[in-house]
Amino acid sequence: MPPPLRAAFPLLGRGGWTGGYVYLKNTLGLINSRLTAEIEPWVFLSPEEERKFGAELQPLVGGRVIVDPAISVSGRGPSLARAIVTGRDAALERLLLAAGIDVAFESASFYGARFAVPTISWIPDFQHRHMPEMFGRLNWWRRDLGFRMQIRSGRAVMLSSRTALADLERFYPEARGRGQVVRFAIDVDPAPYLGRGEEMRATYALPERYFFMPNQFWRHKNHSVIVEALGVLRAAGRLAALPPVILTGQPKDARNPAHFENLMARATVLGVNSHFR
Repeated sequence: MPPPLRAAFPLLGRGGWTGGYVYLKNTLGLINSRLTAEIEPWVFLSPEEERKFGAELQPLVGGRVIVDPAISVSGRGPSLARAIVTGRDAALERLLLAAGIDVAFESASFYGARFAVPTISWIPDFQHRHMPEMFGRLNWWRRDLGFRMQIRSGRAVMLSSRTALADLERFYPEARGRGQVVRFAIDVDPAPYLGRGEEMRATYALPERYFFMPNQFWRHKNHSVIVEALGVLRAAGRLAALPPVILTGQPKDARNPAHFENLMARATVLGVNSHFR
């Protein structure tokens, strides 16, 4: 039987995207529970990422973590420019080759068209094509050109749904036949989480009944439609009969820095603060 494939994963979203971090943990957990004979997972992190997330990720990969300052600049600034011009992110390439990595995952980054380690590009969605109004012109072009470079470099492309696959082939016809759908999957025992229900209720003073919305406060998540709906209900005198909406998520949107403050200010103007927490 051949040895397991050594697959290296970056920290999705560089620690600023909660969903990406959860996706990574779920993926590593599934590999550990079902695919250990086929895949040996590794994670490559910057020193700062290792300080923040290493303790949680180390057990999921059996301590197989590559930590180096070069990873903090990989895929951005001068490092990205060199990868485009020379065809490879040389510093990252050396690290992965030294660890004997067989395949690396690339997400919202680009390691170069001649990167020596076989690479799979994960493209979660094509938001900028469907909602261009959510992106500044520079961000739109940066995202689109990044996808084009990945596709033209002959990468295998991993997508999370058949809708995303259809979008890939519609917007970038040269990628036809290279996309593979790998749907999100989790393998988790809910008991420990359900058992903490009362603890969470007491910690956050939650009522018996409420709506729960666990989205980051990014403009495209469209929290504003909830605020406006609550305003309509208040104007109709029906707000008091409705359970509150409880929200979680990072209050940062790099593309729209004032979004969270504007959202909460609008809730104040409409008088629905008690139901938008």
